[in-house]
Amino acid sequence: MAGPITELSSCVDALYLSGWAPIPQDVRERLVRGRELAEAAGEPVPFRFGGQDFAIAARGLRKYPFCLKHEYGLILLNPTSGALPPVAVQPRSAFLHAVGPLHAAEWFEDTLAHHLGTVDLKVSRLDLHVDVQGWEMDANERDRFVCRPKARATFEDDGRWTGFIFGHRRSGTVECRIYDKTAELKGILGIWEEVWGSAFDRSTPVIRVEFEVMRTCLREFGLNTAADVVNASGAIWLYLTTQWLTYRDRTADETRSRWPLSPEWQAIQRASLVSGAHGIERMRSLQRRATLQGLAPSLNGYLASFAAVVGTTGIEDTVAALPLLLRQYGSHSGTSFEERVLKKASGA
Repeated sequence: MAGPITELSSCVDALYLSGWAPIPQDVRERLVRGRELAEAAGEPVPFRFGGQDFAIAARGLRKYPFCLKHEYGLILLNPTSGALPPVAVQPRSAFLHAVGPLHAAEWFEDTLAHHLGTVDLKVSRLDLHVDVQGWEMDANERDRFVCRPKARATFEDDGRWTGFIFGHRRSGTVECRIYDKTAELKGILGIWEEVWGSAFDRSTPVIRVEFEVMRTCLREFGLNTAADVVNASGAIWLYLTTQWLTYRDRTADETRSRWPLSPEWQAIQRASLVSGAHGIERMRSLQRRATLQGLAPSLNGYLASFAAVVGTTGIEDTVAALPLLLRQYGSHSGTSFEERVLKKASGA
């Protein structure tokens, strides 16, 4: 008998947008100059766009030759796109969590409007997920899933189940991933421990059920704008977890679609899909904490090696010996430590 399922988080985790708008010649020229500077520097360089501080990458992304990076997400531009929408937007997951998907879409629309006028952005991809605990899963459970598409894959690490994939992204419709989120994070939980809150049990795996819904499927539903898609997210989830994919309890019946729905899947079907905004400052604070946790092991190792070379033994005297080395390196490389910090802070 399955135990109770605890929902830790459920929301819109990705909302990719694309749209049509002419890109003025002066903007094209600035983009070309900016990318040339980034190519010469070998890294993204600051780029002012839409009244916001972005960084322009030395290379484009996919079929978009210009990639503008911001802490809130990416803007991709292709002035000579042909059949491809010349504008694409990819908000970062943390931004969606911070302000909610509709406000995130509005921020990018307003930013683009500074140079391009009104851009009719349509959703090209929607990711919905729910994170739960209390669902015991292994590779032997795959036959309990009844899925509309035939494509499926099982993933294991040293004999331990880590995930399933149902459907395929190449179909342009739906792909579902069910996986051990805690195994993916490899013990570095970062902001997720805060997002999951007090209900999270560190001793129990978190299972994520994630649907990637692509343009073709969204158009079949008659959904285009961010408002359309977000407002219909509950209905989309219901369709995906009742018609597209189910998880059932085994019986003697040879027809698996007649097996009864499992209690675990009924809990998945009831996912709240709350797109609650956690707030920009809180998400920034959580991200800073996660980044520092990730830097600590490498930083500790490098400083210990540095101390062994220069003959220091404590934290204070080791750190005090750093300025001379960093200034010498800055003079030799042509980029001061202060300039590197400014580039990192700008997202470059």
